[in-house]
Amino acid sequence: MRSIASQPPDISPGPVSRGSRPGTVGLLGDPMKPKKRGGPLKIFRQTIQTTLLLLLSLVLIAKAPAYADNHISEYKVKAVYLYNFTKFISWPESTLPDTSHTINICVVGKNPFGSFLEPLTQLKAQDKALTVEFIENLDALETKNCQILFIAASEKDAVAKILKKTSTRHILTVSDMEGFAQHVGMIGFVVKDNKVRLEINLSAARQAGLKISAKLLEIATVIQ
Repeated sequence: MRSIASQPPDISPGPVSRGSRPGTVGLLGDPMKPKKRGGPLKIFRQTIQTTLLLLLSLVLIAKAPAYADNHISEYKVKAVYLYNFTKFISWPESTLPDTSHTINICVVGKNPFGSFLEPLTQLKAQDKALTVEFIENLDALETKNCQILFIAASEKDAVAKILKKTSTRHILTVSDMEGFAQHVGMIGFVVKDNKVRLEINLSAARQAGLKISAKLLEIATVIQ
């Protein structure tokens, strides 16, 4: 597992400040402070910061000996991103009705997150509890009710099959495999210049009936 030297990230979706590039999570400093801090935007930012602090604190408490050197795993950042996706993605009513009580995050293949996803199960998004499920058998994928599906790098040879299985099911597909968003996947994680960045295939997301908040698109490289 790769580690990236950093302070805990502030990845609240919002405008990229001067000196930042689109699609980055600020791992050093705070490159994503909004230009305006008044009114609803200030409340929004404070809410996200409080939630992220809770999430990262829970992880750090559990993993304090491993992170005593103040290094942060890139998969901790990606875990926080997965949480943000639950807040800034809208699913069709047929897939995630108001009567549904959960948003389900699934990981298919060898789990690269370790225990970093566990704190998400203590949080809510869109007034729904979050669940995390790990799937090792691809055949079982068809029976799972996933809203977000992270495809691990271990499934590189099966990614086309997985995307075919999910193409009609309104599932947000996410991976950190190289070129994922350029090949029908919806959101790809890339690490450049010591920062985790997003690539979003907007066409693929729209074809799946998903709506992505402009706040998330602002910090991503958008692929049409």
